[in-house]
Amino acid sequence: AHGHCTPIYSATWSVQCRFDLLLDGNTQMLMPGEQCTTRMTLVKKMPIVEGQSFTIREDRRTVATGIITKALKPLLVDRRKLNNLVIPEAKKQKKQ
Repeated sequence: AHGHCTPIYSATWSVQCRFDLLLDGNTQMLMPGEQCTTRMTLVKKMPIVEGQSFTIREDRRTVATGIITKALKPLLVDRRKLNNLVIPEAKKQKKQ
């Protein structure tokens, strides 16, 4: 669930991406038809806007789709070490 790398496709670009699933409680994986929030770390800077859709494909099959809900600040990452990277927790937004 954490650190899985695969290409994502959006608009006119595709790029290798690491996924860190933000699962509830004791959940270890997703089953077909389930949904979750994930933190994505892209290998390259790409134009991203909130509300933009993306697709995850493996073996020429679409395995997931999603919508970008928030863009975080960029991280400088050696892409050869992307699988082992420890992603800092995003600070929780205070409700007003």
